[in-house]
Amino acid sequence: MLKFIALGLSLLLCQIQGKTSWGSCKPFNVVANFDASQYVGKWYEIYRDKDLPFEKDDTCVTATYGAISSNQISVLNYAVGSNGKAKSIDGRATCQGAQCKVKFDWYIPKGSYNVVDTDYTNYAIVYSCTNFFFGLFKVQYAWILGRSQTLATETTQIASLGSIAPSYSTDNLMKTTQGGSCFY
Repeated sequence: MLKFIALGLSLLLCQIQGKTSWGSCKPFNVVANFDASQYVGKWYEIYRDKDLPFEKDDTCVTATYGAISSNQISVLNYAVGSNGKAKSIDGRATCQGAQCKVKFDWYIPKGSYNVVDTDYTNYAIVYSCTNFFFGLFKVQYAWILGRSQTLATETTQIASLGSIAPSYSTDNLMKTTQGGSCFY
């Protein structure tokens, strides 16, 4: 009985945190020989998963990364909320190559952040997949980032995400509003 209660609470928590699906995370590749020193700096969110509860209705989203040590990166996420007010959150990523775990506030669990493709100067594709209950179900998210507010090769990047993380449906992506009335 206690196991069913724990499973129910976990499923509820995942529904609050984001979209779940049955089955475990499928293997995927990350950037080989990832160079964090080239990755740090400001990135604009071009596309994001439409089920991200912590970015619901946000516009003008950016992420600024800074080097702390050889395997730690500072994270500053910035956005304009639906009320028109700026908001931000600071965190820290601990990385092994292109596979990182990001921690924000003490009450927010560590999140998976995997750089699956980047050229460091134009775009990056980030994929997150976390297993729950020994792979009974998973939570997946994805982001396409750009060094500028738009990408000339958006379609190519979306197609690339589908081939890199085949269990992720690119239909879940939504375009993030950038430029125009954004103040960065």
